[in-house]
Amino acid sequence: TGAWALAAANLTAGAARAARSVVLTDRLGVPFACARLEPYVDEDGEDVTVSAWQRYPGYTGGLDVSGTIRLHDVRRSGGGGAAQLLTLVLFGGLDPACVATDAASLSAANACGVHVHEGDGCSSAE
Repeated sequence: TGAWALAAANLTAGAARAARSVVLTDRLGVPFACARLEPYVDEDGEDVTVSAWQRYPGYTGGLDVSGTIRLHDVRRSGGGGAAQLLTLVLFGGLDPACVATDAASLSAANACGVHVHEGDGCSSAE
């Protein structure tokens, strides 16, 4: 549960989407964590996942996330085309307001966001 919001385009499969990074934002929309999407293959096929989090460049606050995010291709029932399923398993270091059930109190742009960015690194604020 919580107030997390996803901002991502429909990503192409395989290497093209692995050349991206994921950025998390706090209740004020400030980026605080970043990780590269890395290829991952399981019994269901090719996915991308992140687990090596680092502080977003320039972030000096106290949030320090741990956990994983996995992006998996799925087929919609009834022939509705392809879609992607994003699974977040974040264990700690999140903004407490983002895990609250009252999302109405969050009015900042990009508050509590999970953003898939172009570019495969986290060395500079993009």
